[in-house]
Amino acid sequence: MHLVHGIRKTHLHEHVARVLRQAFEVEGELDEESVFHPERDGFTQTITEFSRQNEYNAVIVEAAHILSQSVSDFDLKARLIRAIQHLGKQSRLPAVPQRSVPSRFRNWQDLYSLCVDILDGYGIDYVTQGEVLSPGFVVRTSDAWEELFRQALVVGMKDCSVAFQEKHPFARRDNFTIRVRPDYIIRSNNGINLLVDAKYKYGDAAAGTIANADVYEGRAFIEATGIPKLVLLYPFGKITDGTFFEQFQHVTTDNWDIYGVRVDPSLLGSHGMSKFATELGMYLTQSFIY
Repeated sequence: MHLVHGIRKTHLHEHVARVLRQAFEVEGELDEESVFHPERDGFTQTITEFSRQNEYNAVIVEAAHILSQSVSDFDLKARLIRAIQHLGKQSRLPAVPQRSVPSRFRNWQDLYSLCVDILDGYGIDYVTQGEVLSPGFVVRTSDAWEELFRQALVVGMKDCSVAFQEKHPFARRDNFTIRVRPDYIIRSNNGINLLVDAKYKYGDAAAGTIANADVYEGRAFIEATGIPKLVLLYPFGKITDGTFFEQFQHVTTDNWDIYGVRVDPSLLGSHGMSKFATELGMYLTQSFIY
């Protein structure tokens, strides 16, 4: 999104170019000989005009083109295509792109640096087994949040099996079966199973409430799987008591329970995936399984 907004709001693409043209309409400096001996298409003349062709725009257009081939969101793809069209056809991409823009265009630097990084192959793939290709810039954050917990649960839930988006029949619509897919099902050796769902909704965690829609969805997961306990994991900033996981709400009936849990991701950045997975596994095990 930053790439699209940057192209639309700034003016790096305008620079002065002198172009040699042949036309009978006089728009620039005439070649004297051409006045007496015009070419078939008109007088030879030099015209000064604004142009969008330059090595910096070539980098931006190529980066936008790469992204347009990778994104699945139709609206974002259309906006990237419009951004490419806005800058127009560019000359060949430089073999070694400049790393910085001229000082008079410094408000373009963040956008331009992002484009250079994209051309260098920076991205992240959460489709093929969540393989991290490099520090990612183009990523659907809700999918990344799900993938984070998929990997962490597999590593951190000792002596448990973890199923990811397992389909379960929930209801029938005429002759068709409606199926639901909770993000994760943890099956422990002691026979106590647990549903876990990743919710990329910081606002709900900050407000300390589980949205009604998520309660209804959770109820469907519980009914379809027969597992009466569901934990919803939300991103949150630093938790005041110094822990990395904190329950903020409990929705319950006589037959099932849904828990909202805040998660502080800073543990991942400071200690890595292994430590984060271990702490997550210990928290879920001690709080909801044993």
